[in-house]
Amino acid sequence: KCSRQFGEVDLHQNIFVMGGTNSSSIKDHDDPSNQTILSKSPLPAKRVKFLKDEEFSHTWSLQDVLDWMRMLGIPDRFHQPFIAGCIDGEGIGHLGGPCIEQFLSELTIPEDPQLRAAMEFICHLLKEQKKFQDSLMEPTSPEEKFVPHKLPKDSHDLVQFYHNVTKHYVDHGSRSNSVNWAAQPKCFRRYYGSPYISLPDFPSVTISWSDLHQPCSITPSKVTLPSISRFLHHSLAVSALKESHGSSWTLRVPPSSGGLHPTEAYVIMPLENLIDDASNEIGVCHYSAKDHGLEVRGKMKRQFFESLTAGFPENSLLIGLTSVHWRESWKYGERAFRYTHLDIGHVISSLTYGCAMMGWRFQIVTENVNFLGKILGTDRVDDFNLNEVEDPAVLGIVVPESRDVEAVWKIPENFSENFVEFSAKGNLLSFQHENWEIISEMCRATADSETLPKDIRIFREISTFGNFQYPWEKDASHVIRGRRSALGFRRISMKFHEFSQILGRLDFNLNFLPYSAIFPEISPLYLVYFIFQVENLKPGLYIQLRGNLDEISAEKRNLQEMMDQNFLWEFVDVSNENQVIVFKLKSNFQVETPVLPPPRDVRR
Repeated sequence: KCSRQFGEVDLHQNIFVMGGTNSSSIKDHDDPSNQTILSKSPLPAKRVKFLKDEEFSHTWSLQDVLDWMRMLGIPDRFHQPFIAGCIDGEGIGHLGGPCIEQFLSELTIPEDPQLRAAMEFICHLLKEQKKFQDSLMEPTSPEEKFVPHKLPKDSHDLVQFYHNVTKHYVDHGSRSNSVNWAAQPKCFRRYYGSPYISLPDFPSVTISWSDLHQPCSITPSKVTLPSISRFLHHSLAVSALKESHGSSWTLRVPPSSGGLHPTEAYVIMPLENLIDDASNEIGVCHYSAKDHGLEVRGKMKRQFFESLTAGFPENSLLIGLTSVHWRESWKYGERAFRYTHLDIGHVISSLTYGCAMMGWRFQIVTENVNFLGKILGTDRVDDFNLNEVEDPAVLGIVVPESRDVEAVWKIPENFSENFVEFSAKGNLLSFQHENWEIISEMCRATADSETLPKDIRIFREISTFGNFQYPWEKDASHVIRGRRSALGFRRISMKFHEFSQILGRLDFNLNFLPYSAIFPEISPLYLVYFIFQVENLKPGLYIQLRGNLDEISAEKRNLQEMMDQNFLWEFVDVSNENQVIVFKLKSNFQVETPVLPPPRDVRR
C-alpha cells in the first residue's frame, strides 16, 4: 500500500518501519541529495500529481487519513480531531470540503521538526482532497440534455402539467438520466455535533397481528425511553441487511420506492421522558435509523409545545416528516416528486402500525409547509446543501392512549416567531448533484396547498374488521419487520375468496388501520387492478369504487366521462360482506411487443 501511495519512493526495510521510530527516513531516489520527503514542504510537483491521480479520485474515509498519519509516525494524540469529527466512521470525504477546512483549523502542529513536517504533509494531502471534493460540488443541470420545459406560472396549471409530463406512456417514459453511481446519495441523514440519545433495548412483547386491529385490546404503554425505542423499532427502523453480488443495502420497516428512503422523521417531545437531566426542555429530535438513536437538533419553548398539544392527553408527542427529493431524482429524474409523496404515505401507514403495537394512536394534523419549516428547521437553508434541502410534508400527533379522544387541533397564529432554537447542520449526502427545475417548481407550487381544514376534530373511534379473518395468527412484530418486496411469483392462480378478502381489506374505511391516520375530508382513491391469475376472473384491467351505492353510481358516471370511452365498465360480482364494487374496464392490457428499452443500471 505504501509503494502504491508514494509512487516511485523507495521503501527499504531499514528506512521505513510501520509504527517504528525510523518512519521519518523515507527517501526519494530521484533526489541526488538523498533528502527525505518529510523535510520538503510541499512535495515535489511530480509526487503531488501522482498522489492526486491515485488518491484523490475517490473520497477518503477516516481510516485512510489515520493510515497516512501512522505511516508518517504521527503519535495517536494528534489523531483526535479526525476521530472526533468522524464519529460514524464514514470519514472526512463524506463530510465534505468545509469539514476538512474545520479539521485543519483544529489541528495541533507539533514543535518537533520531524513531526511538524509530517503533519504539514498531512495538511497538504487534506487540502488536495478538499480541492477534489469542491470540484464535485458544482451541480449539473440534466435538462441541458433535453429540450427545456416551458413551465406554467400558475401553480394549478403547473401541477397539471407535471402530472401529464411524468406519466408512463407506452412509447416513452418521463425524463431521467442513466444512473450515475458516483452521485448516489447516502440514505442516512445525520446532524453531527448535536446531542445524541441512544435508544435502548426493550422487553419483548408478543402481540398477534389480528389483535393489533381490535380496539383497546392492547394496554397503552407509558411514554419512556424504552417505549419510544420500541415504537420507532416497529415504525421507522432498519429491519434487515441484504447482500447480493458483493453489494449490500439496508431495508427499513416502511417500504420505499427503489429502496432509496427519501423520508426523514423528527420526534418533538419533552426531553425529560428521554434523559434524566433534561430540566424542562422540549426536544426536536431527528431519528437516525442507521444506529437507532435520536439527534437533538433543536429545542422548542415549552409554552409553544403545550399550545400545540393542548386538549390532548398528557405525554402526547409530535412527529414531523420531510422529504429529500434528491434521493429519488438521482435515480428517477422528474418522477421523483411522485415517489417522495408515495413514500410519505408508506411512512404514515408504518407509524400507524407502530403506534398500534404500543396501544397508542397516530393521526395527521397538518401539512402546512411554512409551519412545518419553522418547527422542524427545514427552512434554514444554510444548514443543508442547496440540492439536499428537506421539503416539509406532514405533522402528526401520537396519543399514548387507545380510547377515543375528542380534541381540536389548531395552528397557532403566531408560529412565525422564533419558538425553536436549532443547532448542527445536515451532513452532505452527495458530492455530485443534478438540478431538476420542475421538481423545485413543484415544491414551490404546492407549498401553500393546505388541503386540511384549519380546525380539525380528530380521533374517531376505531372499529373492528367485523368478520374479516386473517389466515394466520402471526406475531405482529414479525409481520411488520418481516415485510419484503415482492420480486417473484409462482405460476399458480390466486383463489377467488383470497382476492375477495384483499378487496375488503382495501376498502377505504377511515375507522380501520392504517386509514385512521387521515381525515374524512380527504377524497378516497380509486384502486385499479391489473389481474393476471385469479380464479374465475379473466386477465384484464379492473377498477374498484368505494363508498355507498348512491355515491358509487354518481362517481361511475363522472369517471366514465373523464376516462377512455372504450372502457367496458362491466360489473363484476366479487360478493363479500364488505360490499366492494368492482368493474372490468378492459379485457387485455398487455403490449405484445415491448417498445421501451430494458432499464439500465437498476442496481449495480
